[in-house]
Amino acid sequence: CNCPINSKTDDLKIYNDPLFYQEPEIACTDVFKVGNYVYTTEGSSVYYVKALITNYDSETLEYTVQFEDGTFENKQCSELRIYFPCDCVVSNDPNPLY
Repeated sequence: CNCPINSKTDDLKIYNDPLFYQEPEIACTDVFKVGNYVYTTEGSSVYYVKALITNYDSETLEYTVQFEDGTFENKQCSELRIYFPCDCVVSNDPNPLY
C-alpha cells in the first residue's frame, strides 16, 4: 500500500498491474472466507473498493459481498482481490525509520 492513497486511481494502479499485485496461487476458498474484507469492483465501476464477504455458495462458487454503502453483489473468485489495510500516519519526519 502506497499510503496515503490520494485518489481511486492509486487503487487502480495497484490492483490492475500484475507487478504490484499477484493473484494467489492457492484455491480461492483457502484465501477468501466469510467475514474477510476484500477489494472488488462495485457495479460497473473499474475502481476497486473495500467490501465484506457475507456468504459463499459452494454450488455456484459465488461470494456475496457487502459494500460500505450497504449494497450487496455476487462475485466470482476472479473478481476478488486480497484486502491490504492501509493504516498510515503521514509524517514530515525526514528519517521515519529512526
